[in-house]
Amino acid sequence: MQKMVISYALDKMQSRSISFEEQMYPLRLRLAAELEREQNWLQAARVLSQIPLESGQKQYTKENKMDLYLQIGRLFLEAEEFTEAENYIHRLGLLIDSAASEEIRSSLQHLKHKHLVEVAKSSMDRLIVSLGKPCDLTEQFAKVMDLIRGLPDNHAKEECLEHFLNTILRESFNVISARQYLEEFATSVYDLDAETRKSVLKYALSKSTSAFKEQMFKLQLLLADVLEDEQNWREAAYVLVLTEFPEQPVLERIKLYRRKVRLLLAGGDFGLAESCNATLGLLLQGDPTIPEEFRAFHATSFASIQNFKRQNNN
Repeated sequence: MQKMVISYALDKMQSRSISFEEQMYPLRLRLAAELEREQNWLQAARVLSQIPLESGQKQYTKENKMDLYLQIGRLFLEAEEFTEAENYIHRLGLLIDSAASEEIRSSLQHLKHKHLVEVAKSSMDRLIVSLGKPCDLTEQFAKVMDLIRGLPDNHAKEECLEHFLNTILRESFNVISARQYLEEFATSVYDLDAETRKSVLKYALSKSTSAFKEQMFKLQLLLADVLEDEQNWREAAYVLVLTEFPEQPVLERIKLYRRKVRLLLAGGDFGLAESCNATLGLLLQGDPTIPEEFRAFHATSFASIQNFKRQNNN
């Protein structure tokens, strides 16, 4: 009701806007607030953009203009009207000088960052397809990675990669296409810096489902690599301990258990190392073709664990 009354009043005043500019200003602010509350971002932005900040009879302070440009830019961005949003972000930037408050400077930087990320996400959504031939998906993913590499900071890259993962791992997305995209993601993750790589791998694994068991296994190994490079032995070991291995040849499972035991010993978790080393011993039984190095590692690890237990018992 309130919105209708304000809209009616503004409509009646519009033909004599110069005479009623002082009165129309608070009405536009109130109407925009109502529209924003209803999440009608575009209409709210348009209502505020009708305020004659540059050419009207009412005099607006620089601070007033900056606040309005910030609000209009944010609303256009929420409405995914990226060109309009960029226009008001640019206007705001032109007004900021050495006297501008730290709050408005920070708000401008936040808005610029959000604009950059949202434009990239929108471009990414146009690139990602739910169905297609594997070669098509490979080409599409290459374009996605080119888009991400072009972003100026790691935080923006991380946000866009999380958006990509959310898109392909949602239930409505084609599972075969999602698996192909995850395979491509696993081969491209080393293009990212270590911290971003670790963050997006953890994010991907938090979204894992049984439909992507094999792909997630590869991502777990990649995350363990990152953590091991940081010498974060214990966390790397726990990533592997929690891993559900797909069907693997015995020798590959032996290699994985050897890695688990090595990392657990380096991280000081002798109790879990003992359990994993026992499983390794079972895998080594009954196959004379397994290289001797694995049996030697098992024996050495067993001795280290027993020595640790003796020392702690004394």
